[in-house]
Amino acid sequence: MNSNTFFKNAKPVFLKGKSLETNFQAGFQCFFTAEKTSDFVLNITASTLYRVYLNGEFIHYGPARAPHGHMRVDRIGLEPGIGENILCVEVAGYNCPSFYTMNNPSFLQAEIFIDGVSAFYTGRDFKGIDFACRREKRVLRYSYQRAFTEVWRLNDNFRLWLYKPAAHSAIEETEIKLKFMERGFSLPDFSLYRDINSIGSGSVRHIGKCKNTDKRFLNINSEIKGFKTEECPDNVLDDMNIEYGKPGVLKRTLCKNEYTLYSLGRNTTGFICSEITAAEDSVVYMVFSEQLTDGKIECGLNKDDSLNIIKYDLKKGRYDLLESFECYTFRFLAIVCLEGKVSPRLLSVREYAYPISGIENPFPETKGIGAIIEAASQTFRQNTIDTFMDCPGRERGGYLCDGYFTALASKHLTGSLQCEKLFLENFLITSDFPDLPVGMLPMCYPGENIGKTAIPEWAMWFIVQLEAYGERGGETAKFKELVIKILDFFAEYENSDGLLENLPYWNFVEWSDANNYTEGVNYPINMLYYKTLTAAYKMFGLKEFLTKSENVKSAVISQSYDGAYFHDHALRNSGGFMVVQPEKSAICQHEAFFFDLIDSADPDYRDLKSKIINEFNKTVLPDDISPLAIFIGYNIRMLLLNKFGEFGRNLREIQDLYTDMAETTGTLWEHTAAETGSLNHALNSCVIDVIIEIKKNIGS
Repeated sequence: MNSNTFFKNAKPVFLKGKSLETNFQAGFQCFFTAEKTSDFVLNITASTLYRVYLNGEFIHYGPARAPHGHMRVDRIGLEPGIGENILCVEVAGYNCPSFYTMNNPSFLQAEIFIDGVSAFYTGRDFKGIDFACRREKRVLRYSYQRAFTEVWRLNDNFRLWLYKPAAHSAIEETEIKLKFMERGFSLPDFSLYRDINSIGSGSVRHIGKCKNTDKRFLNINSEIKGFKTEECPDNVLDDMNIEYGKPGVLKRTLCKNEYTLYSLGRNTTGFICSEITAAEDSVVYMVFSEQLTDGKIECGLNKDDSLNIIKYDLKKGRYDLLESFECYTFRFLAIVCLEGKVSPRLLSVREYAYPISGIENPFPETKGIGAIIEAASQTFRQNTIDTFMDCPGRERGGYLCDGYFTALASKHLTGSLQCEKLFLENFLITSDFPDLPVGMLPMCYPGENIGKTAIPEWAMWFIVQLEAYGERGGETAKFKELVIKILDFFAEYENSDGLLENLPYWNFVEWSDANNYTEGVNYPINMLYYKTLTAAYKMFGLKEFLTKSENVKSAVISQSYDGAYFHDHALRNSGGFMVVQPEKSAICQHEAFFFDLIDSADPDYRDLKSKIINEFNKTVLPDDISPLAIFIGYNIRMLLLNKFGEFGRNLREIQDLYTDMAETTGTLWEHTAAETGSLNHALNSCVIDVIIEIKKNIGS
């Protein structure tokens, strides 16, 4: 689509000379008169991120992500008052690659239509404001995967620009070569979450410079762009290297080195809204986390490798609404006064989530299932804004493989295939990706490929998901050429037996010991390859893929199966001969059945099937089998147990696995333990589909 579909007169603009600056914040004002009640519509897009206000009230945040060379445009209905109105747009131009946002030049393109007629637009009616003095640009990255932390320098009239004319700065047209697209996704749910409790107040003690400086996001270079620690006037990493005293009696006023701790009851994703009165010039930090450690909030550099910090340098005055520009995920938040004297209050979190339909608990009498369904629903809605993400905090990456499982929940929670359609089409629209060979897909998209790497198996999961999408009623024919490209890439790594050997990039089976066996010929990867080839054959009828798949099946079984178990990998000896290694993982055994390499009704595999059902859900397994991980083994196990008809057992295992998670954070986790990884990981939402399938087969 060209711009004329969305914009008649609007031009892409930004502050003069600033469109290529790193981490630059700008504002735009448009004053207009509404003479009567009419149909007012705002068409808008921007790079990198924007927030919109009408007459001082928040109305929208965007844009939705799009593939390289494209921008998605939002159509937002406006309800102006009769008379004078002011529309304000705040734009953060990052000019920095991340897993979450594209590295495009900074710009705003917006146009107000009245009854379908262009009335006000960028390039004529929107005036620019330089906000460099209020948001510090030289700051640390938030994480390896996302762009920048927020450091603000404000006085108490910082919101005045939302209501009255401000000092304007020159703007100019930004040179962009981008195609415009519909948003496609439903507009987000921006509900205000107010279930917030003050746990208490306490003191903090600074413990010196942060010693944990080996984090990837601190290694600023030509790929991981940003600012080095020594370039940042606000070293939030060192400032928040503190110890928290145990929270005690709640204090309404905080003096130097004091904090108040808040709990939200569940993990929540959105924009942090607070109220602070500064009795004197003050420095305030907000530090947040998905969990407490020993009853205290984690320091700023948390276990999830994210710098969960916002800094406010405040002049004396009253700040009725401080709202973060970026969205964050947390259950606990501490407001810390490092200098001055403040009276703070956490007002709400403006949620940033997908508007889903709730589903009824099919097992209301079964302990934990209601909480699990609610947690799965929350996990889904917080991870589905403009694609299927892995987590809403650390990365916000649109990962393949994750998407296969998330899609199973999507059909129940959204009532359509639209989200999955757009997730898959992102990889189709731009099928040749920077820094990757033809036929290889980025592991997450839309976003930039920091590190110039890929997970080859995720490209296979794309094809496997595509087949499932077609079975759900989605259109797959248009993906044929891309699927052939992907399989042509893998063909280059087939050995004389037809098996994939020594695939490049980062090879990934699951978060378990199975990932240690990917060198040489990895049999779980080749099981996935078998499924990929059969999926391509079923979708497009190309017999060469069927022939290949049968060869892969025969070779995997003959080489890796010892009569009791499948082995994980084989390596070549000094003579170049392939030698099967002793290691065996639970995921390898599960995938043999899950990918239909072997028939669950085949008596030759009766004992293996029995062991999988009865023994392989434990942390210690028989015969030196390494156990499953949640990502992705337990998700495969749930689906496989239903396939085996083990519905009652499956429901009990779901209770055992997820109840504590659901009751602890209200979301589902990347790992079984809370000590590491995301505690809000989207693929686990597929448990909704599993539970619904159980209900169909065993009733109440």
